[in-house]
Amino acid sequence: MSEYINEIYDMLVRKPRIALIVDINALRIGKTPELALLKQLKEKFQAFGQVRHALLLTSQQLKSGALEIVQDTGFQVKVIPKGYEDMHFVLEAYDVALSGKVNIMVLGMDNPSLTPLLMACKQILSETIIFSCSELSEKLINSADAIIYPETLEQFTLFESSEPEYDTMKVLVNNGIHSLGGISSEEKNETEEGYGEIDEVLYGPISEDMDEDKSS
Repeated sequence: MSEYINEIYDMLVRKPRIALIVDINALRIGKTPELALLKQLKEKFQAFGQVRHALLLTSQQLKSGALEIVQDTGFQVKVIPKGYEDMHFVLEAYDVALSGKVNIMVLGMDNPSLTPLLMACKQILSETIIFSCSELSEKLINSADAIIYPETLEQFTLFESSEPEYDTMKVLVNNGIHSLGGISSEEKNETEEGYGEIDEVLYGPISEDMDEDKSS
């Protein structure tokens, strides 16, 4: 049973899996997109976990120099038809969110009409973050888990909640145990102790005062 608990630990404490999807317009400072920010953005999130997907969306072909800058950052470039930028942004982001390959999404965007995309991603992922070079509307700010501007990128700290995955794993463990035809009372106690260990790892130790409050 201890090996079983260790396997669950490994699944719960794995590094965050991150997607970076950026609309080139979100990189504009004045009229010019600051493509060098892509490198800073990716390096920042690589320090937190695994960047599984990095994509820049643009409605114009990049010149060779600009394209080289983007490719050096490890971002892929996708040119989309002019006038369909928002639709393609939504499709790309939502497709990645549903893929199961990432649990954190960073969206380079500044369009308040895309608020429903943020709300949908928040239902699926642990954390949904906006990166933008321009001031965002209150609607966007209230719809994301976190906001990053170029001047706040260096100080940004990722907060990843493992609670949804923890609850899912708990269900899977229970289903797996019951599918084996049940367990003895001794094994049940050992399993519950294992859950307690996971709780402590994820949320910190439970104080004695809290235990007393529950019993009173």
